[in-house]
Amino acid sequence: MSGAAPEDHWLDRLAELQTRRQVLRAALAAAALTIPLARTGRARASGRSLRVASETCWKGCEYANHLRTEDALNACYTGRDRNFVTATALTLFVNPLYGALASGASLVKLNHCVDQALLQQKATSWDCQKPGCPGFDVHDKQYGPCASCERVKGMCCPSPTVMSGYTCCICCDDKGNGCKAPPC
Repeated sequence: MSGAAPEDHWLDRLAELQTRRQVLRAALAAAALTIPLARTGRARASGRSLRVASETCWKGCEYANHLRTEDALNACYTGRDRNFVTATALTLFVNPLYGALASGASLVKLNHCVDQALLQQKATSWDCQKPGCPGFDVHDKQYGPCASCERVKGMCCPSPTVMSGYTCCICCDDKGNGCKAPPC
């Protein structure tokens, strides 16, 4: 057999004595690798607390956004119905080819209208995720969740248990949990 020395294993290198400089360099490298992990954990935790604090704003904004989108989609389909009646009349009484072209144009308009309504919904939903829900008005006469409260002369109180994020009350709870039992 040959008298060659066996190759060093990486565990053998760990067992060697290290200088202080090598140990310090390894500790700094390990710390530098863990800093990004610590930051993401802290960011996630602060994001959760921010989300809980502004949950009613988010819920109300999403609620109003869905109502607005529903109205926009209904307007698209109402326009499609009018165009379909026109295309059918053209097909039956004037020219079938012209009626088919009018029907195709009607479908193109419908698809464009629906796409625009859904793009607007997604853009508004993105804004609802931001702190303070920019562009959202709780007291909007048409889509705001507090519009009904103003009609009955009640107070609009944030409530995380309600789908719209707000409820009508006589007195609001100090902690933002909906209504408070009278006396106020």
